[in-house]
Amino acid sequence: MFASWPLLRWVLSHLAAFLFSPFCFMLVGWLVMALLSIEASSSPTSGQMSTYARVLFLLAPFLTGLLLGALIASLQLMAMRNSVVKVKPFHWVIPGMLGLGLACLAFAWTFSSLVFAYPLFIAALFSACVYGLVCALPQAHLLSRQAQDPWRWLLFSLLAAFLAIPLACAPVWLAEGPAYFWLVFPLAALGGVLFGLLTGMESRNWL
Repeated sequence: MFASWPLLRWVLSHLAAFLFSPFCFMLVGWLVMALLSIEASSSPTSGQMSTYARVLFLLAPFLTGLLLGALIASLQLMAMRNSVVKVKPFHWVIPGMLGLGLACLAFAWTFSSLVFAYPLFIAALFSACVYGLVCALPQAHLLSRQAQDPWRWLLFSLLAAFLAIPLACAPVWLAEGPAYFWLVFPLAALGGVLFGLLTGMESRNWL
């Protein structure tokens, strides 16, 4: 049954996790600004962004992805406690952390590149591929020992990442302005709902 309680709880947990992502961007953003101000005071000002500044620019989405990935994977494990699937927490959480961390990093790096004509679409596609290789594929391998058709987890996770990561990374591409605060949280919430629904369509088979 699609509207079952396990699926609803799965979606709500992902919604709550994704709502945490704007706060991660804010906290890491403050850290980046502090580090940039230290660099500016210790080195002469130049018209171009330094390599150090570019690295710091990519630090925010990477750390946000790590925190978000750890939170999502931990919530998924909690939902899986009474399921037919039994996996070691370390084997599930580490791919979740690295997968989402590197996927958000890939999104920010691709979107900031001047090479692509449609940076938002290409960034979403690239980040989804990174997430699939680093996170969804190892998790599907774990599921292959206990669940049928583990490739479905890989497929739904890829689609979820393609749609949800750009929404979670809205601070990267959304222009700051009067509506910024009122858009970034609804976009993150929408990303959580999409991610939860798409992955939940498969997880309900073994929850």
